[in-house]
Amino acid sequence: MKRLSKLIILAAILLALLVVYLIITMMSNRSDDDSDENDTTTGNQINTSYTAAQIDISTLYAIKYNVLDAEYSFSLSDDKTAWLWADDPALPLSNSYFASMASAIQSVSSDVKLKVDLSELGTYGLDDPWLTVTVSDETYGTQIFTLGDLNSFNGKYYFRSTADAAYVYMVDAALAQGFVYSPYQMVVHDTLPTIAAEDIKKITVSATDNRTTYTYYEGGKDSDPATDDFWYVAMIEDDERPADPSLSALLPTLYDSISFDTPAGYTAERRSALGLDTPTELTFTYSEQRTVTDANTGASTTVTLDQDFTLLLGYADADGNVYVGLEDSTLTYLADGTALTHIFNAVVRPVS
Repeated sequence: MKRLSKLIILAAILLALLVVYLIITMMSNRSDDDSDENDTTTGNQINTSYTAAQIDISTLYAIKYNVLDAEYSFSLSDDKTAWLWADDPALPLSNSYFASMASAIQSVSSDVKLKVDLSELGTYGLDDPWLTVTVSDETYGTQIFTLGDLNSFNGKYYFRSTADAAYVYMVDAALAQGFVYSPYQMVVHDTLPTIAAEDIKKITVSATDNRTTYTYYEGGKDSDPATDDFWYVAMIEDDERPADPSLSALLPTLYDSISFDTPAGYTAERRSALGLDTPTELTFTYSEQRTVTDANTGASTTVTLDQDFTLLLGYADADGNVYVGLEDSTLTYLADGTALTHIFNAVVRPVS
């Protein structure tokens, strides 16, 4: 009898444990079901990736963004070959910067998606975002993307899009790197042709009322072997005469002393203020070898041709350097005046 009682008690304990196990299992399953139903924003943070932004770069035609307090607006040219700044469409801009911008926001993914009310935007720095980017393309229309505070824990920015305004995402900080340039930092600068000093045959300085030509004679021009008169100078219709020895020493280095490394202006108004609206023209005549192919025989022949390159000269600065530019450009540069001012006596200084 005592043994039977023990068996009954043991069976009751086992039954109780089984009931507890079934209850726990059912509650766990229900908890999982409830989680799947209610977690529609963040989901599984480890395995889930959300699309925070998307644009169609093949039909992108407008970009606007701010750098500190300045706002810059750009549009694609009608022939779709260049980006134009709204404030100065003539300013030549490098397409590479816009390609980087488009690539950065072409498809932005995030592993964090938070549902927020408008009253909560300040928590993420999105009530007064430090960067606002507006883009327009023919597929998704116009979208506005904003970046708020930087999360110091993971190094990502809080991000919001008008296409999904009820949510805040966290995106990689690299997204913002393309939107930090002013138009002047994106300028495609002019380039000078490569001309070797030994190929320069003639240098002509043409001002409003005079023209001076310096001509190089290989081996000299006069019959006196004791003289080194290789450069000769002539004024308009005057006979040539040997150039001053000090000037002759500078002329071979003149072209190499000119560079476009120091920008001085970006607009037509600036060019005018620096004297390039009524410039003196500095023309280099040089020899260039070219390969010519006969259309009938296909045979190639190397020929030497004379080419001209003209540089516009404006005023000089207080240090004697000269403002220069190209005829078909709106850009102005400051060139070394060491050699220029020796042959260019028509340079005047800006009125202070």
